[in-house]
Amino acid sequence: MPDRGLPAPYALTVLARECSRHNVAFLDGDVAPVIDPFVLDKQIDRYRSGRRTLPALCEHYRVRHDGPNDATADALAAARLAWRLPRVHPQLATIALPDLHHRQRQWAAEQAVSLRQHLRRTNPAAAVSGDWPLTPAP
Repeated sequence: MPDRGLPAPYALTVLARECSRHNVAFLDGDVAPVIDPFVLDKQIDRYRSGRRTLPALCEHYRVRHDGPNDATADALAAARLAWRLPRVHPQLATIALPDLHHRQRQWAAEQAVSLRQHLRRTNPAAAVSGDWPLTPAP
C-alpha cells in the first residue's frame, strides 16, 4: 500500500479491478462494511499534528507493524489498527458497522475537500479524490 494516507481505496480498487480482470466476483463496499483506520483516525483526532502514514499510525496507537511496504504486513497492521481504534476511542464502538461504513464515506469526502483546500494554497491545480471505499474506473 502506498504511503499516501488512504490505503483502503487504493488496495480495494486494485483488488476489485484484478477480480474484474479475472472474472471473479468482488463484494461492493456497500455490501461488506469497510473499516478504514485512516478515515477514522483523521475524523476522531482531526487536529493531531504529525504524519498519518501507516507506520506513524501504528506507532501512535501502539500497534505492531511487521514491515512497511510489504503488502501482507501492511494489511495486518491496518487490521490491527481497525481493532485498536474503538478501544482507544470507545465512541466508535457504539456505531453499528453499516452506519460506520456510510459515515466513513461522508467523512472521507469531507476530508478530501479539506485537504484539497489546504493544497490549493500553494498549488491551485491540486486534486484530491474523495471517492471511498473504491476509486471509480477512469
